[in-house]
Amino acid sequence: MQERKLENKINESSVASSNTENKSAPKIRDYIKAIFVTLIAALLLKIFVIEAYRIPTTSMENTLYVGDFILVNKLAYGIRLPNYFPFFSINLPIFDVPVFRNVKQGDVVVFRFPIEGNNHNRANIPEFYIKRCIGLPGDTVVVRSDNVLVNGAKIKFPSSGKCYYNSKIAYLNMPFADKSSTEQEQIFIIPKKGDVINLNTSSYHRWKSIIERTGSTVELRDTAILIDGKITSEYIVKEDYYFMLGDNRSNSVDSRTWGFVPDDNLIGEALIIYWSWDSESLAQNFVERFNFIRWDRIGTIIK
Repeated sequence: MQERKLENKINESSVASSNTENKSAPKIRDYIKAIFVTLIAALLLKIFVIEAYRIPTTSMENTLYVGDFILVNKLAYGIRLPNYFPFFSINLPIFDVPVFRNVKQGDVVVFRFPIEGNNHNRANIPEFYIKRCIGLPGDTVVVRSDNVLVNGAKIKFPSSGKCYYNSKIAYLNMPFADKSSTEQEQIFIIPKKGDVINLNTSSYHRWKSIIERTGSTVELRDTAILIDGKITSEYIVKEDYYFMLGDNRSNSVDSRTWGFVPDDNLIGEALIIYWSWDSESLAQNFVERFNFIRWDRIGTIIK
């Protein structure tokens, strides 16, 4: 009799253990599913909606400082598929759907650096820059020391900008300035989609990288210019370009040096500073670092 009771208890214990295992298994699956969905949602937000960036240089002072951490609205200029997949070395074709608004003069924009040649074959992880858009497609930008004119009208210098005129800054020998530029004045005519460019021995080097980035080959043979092996005297611009300047005008490497930014290199518009601290401080521990937090900059809207 006692053996039968003991056997019943063992059976009851086995059933209870089995029920516990059956109940815990769905819970574990639910947890895994919830974590997976969260990770996918976070990844999609990072790719398409909003992303965080850190300011690494002084080129945007005093609007942005080294050590500012900012959020960027990646939907500002349309839904853009990236040309690389985060965490993996996978190249993707660039594609965008412009459903929101175009870039406006004065926007603070994050973009991929416009590497010369075929930009789609650059390294898998691109280098991001942040500057203020000064000129739009088709505009003529004139830089006179610390003054900038767009289509003949002087534009207002950013209230938080920083500039001291330094005549030794060597922006004049770059190939993107118009041939009529002088030591005191640099002129830039920004290409726009559909523009017909006259090609000759004088303009060849100026437009070479823009032609190559579309995937075409261009070469100069004596006095003849060949695109994809065919002699030509003109080129039709395939996309819009923008002229970017740093707010720290006297200490910024920007469109004056490396040229125009193509439309498909745009990432989004800078929104807000969500964290800021003096990253160049020599703080050794958390307490010391705490003293270098720029509390007054956290939550600042970027204008």
